[in-house]
Amino acid sequence: MRYVQEFSESWQPLLSASIGLAFGYAATAYTNNIFVPKLMAEFGWSSAEISLVGSAVFIAAICNAIIGRVADVVGIRAVAIFGIVAEVLILLCLSFMNGDFLEYAILYVALTVLVAATTTQIVYSRLVVHTFNQARGMALAISGCAPPLAWAFMIPFLSEYINQQGWRSGYRLLAGLVGVGGLLALLLMRTKNIIGATERTEPKISTFPLYSSRAFWLIMLGFALGSLTIIVQTNQLNVLLLRTGLDSTSASLLISAWAMGVVAGILLCGALLDRFPGYMVAACYMTLPGIGLLIIAAGATSPALLLIAVLFMGLTMGAEGNLAGYLISEYFPLEVFSRAIGAAVGALAFSGAFGSVLLGICLKLAGSFTPFLLFAAASAVVGSVMLWKLKWEPRRIQPVATVASTTGMTMGCDAGGD
Repeated sequence: MRYVQEFSESWQPLLSASIGLAFGYAATAYTNNIFVPKLMAEFGWSSAEISLVGSAVFIAAICNAIIGRVADVVGIRAVAIFGIVAEVLILLCLSFMNGDFLEYAILYVALTVLVAATTTQIVYSRLVVHTFNQARGMALAISGCAPPLAWAFMIPFLSEYINQQGWRSGYRLLAGLVGVGGLLALLLMRTKNIIGATERTEPKISTFPLYSSRAFWLIMLGFALGSLTIIVQTNQLNVLLLRTGLDSTSASLLISAWAMGVVAGILLCGALLDRFPGYMVAACYMTLPGIGLLIIAAGATSPALLLIAVLFMGLTMGAEGNLAGYLISEYFPLEVFSRAIGAAVGALAFSGAFGSVLLGICLKLAGSFTPFLLFAAASAVVGSVMLWKLKWEPRRIQPVATVASTTGMTMGCDAGGD
């Protein structure tokens, strides 16, 4: 069966993508909550100051498209090397901080701008879409699950290490883990018996009119409009649940259910993408958070209804990047994949940042989550309609890479042919 055969033939690029994603920017994103309380306690920084540096996401949203363009020209390996080295160096610099908040802010912005785009789906998803065809959706899901699963296991050990050795040693240990993981991903990426579908030796700038493509803007608008719910899920979910009348224990249990829904949703999304049209899966998936928010906005207090609401939100959280990567691989040639997914990830980031600002305004003016919940839910529905419209756009399915015994050829990760 070809579906299973693709995994046996292309396990190395899949493993490379999984490790690269787990030890890239995700490593700092998942561990930031461990370090921040230690820094605040030692240097006296406030929560407001820490929240302020989050505005770097606006800059990162622009950089994603630029890095994607660079990856299409110079190759994903060069971009990945840059990102890995930059992350290690920034983490080491963080370990030497002396309490100057400006220093922390500069390093955090550098981490967001230089690493968030160079060690995420913009680079590593291309390995997957390049070598998988029938099992592309599940392969993207497996690599997408690697970061949460890896850090769910490692965070308790890192946290205990920080408690024993201090946050400075913690940053240095994290830098070492990132370096080793990144090196392993690069070694697996350099597979000599996988021949790329667009193998070439010289950089090439594609003439495909990406930004004038209707499908491109449908994907951008669909994910941007459907991602306003991100801020609620990542920063405000516990507060929102407590406002429904739940006690802290029940709210914590629901958040745990949400976290399990995130992993389950990524895998389910991958399975569905391999069996149903991508536009259909994306449109249905991006509607789910809106339904969840409507349940809460309607004043639901039943634990069962609230469980359904958080599960609907969790099923989509984390799958957006995989959905975007899959749709881009269907509708655009491989030569512009990194540029296109860079723009898509940028749209997701910008939407999340805009949602944060909008939520703050709603809370200040209305003192309630309800206006924002209703607006975000309606936005998700409109975004889903945009994605459904892809049904009438021409698809450009990329040929899967073939496995051969030929040596001396790489998967085009060096210059434009990744």
